[in-house]
Amino acid sequence: MNEHQKLIKTLHIAQSFGITSINQMIFFLMIAKEKEAALSVLDLASTHDATSAEYKFALGQFRKLSSGSKYRSSDGLGLAEYADSGKNRRIRLTTKGKQLLKQLDDTIF
Repeated sequence: MNEHQKLIKTLHIAQSFGITSINQMIFFLMIAKEKEAALSVLDLASTHDATSAEYKFALGQFRKLSSGSKYRSSDGLGLAEYADSGKNRRIRLTTKGKQLLKQLDDTIF
C-alpha cells in the first residue's frame, strides 16, 4: 500500500469513529501521543489564559472528542475524557479512543 492509500484509509477509519475535521484529528493525535494523561486543555491550547480564543477553541475540540456539550444533546464522540478532577484537569483517551489509535497504527505501520 503506498503512502496516499495509507492516508486515505487512515482518514476513512477516523471518519468511521466520527472525526469530521482536520482539527479534531490533530487534537486527537496530540492527546494520543502522550502515553500518560499529561496534557490539559490549557496545554493543548498552548496558553495559560482560560479566557483566550485559543483556549475556547481547544475546549470546543475537546468537548467534541469527549462527551460533547450538554446544550447539544451530548453530541461528543467518546474518544477522550478527563483523567482526574479539579482545576486544570488532564486528558486521556477512552477505550474507544484507544481502539481508534490502534486501528490508525495498524494502517500506518
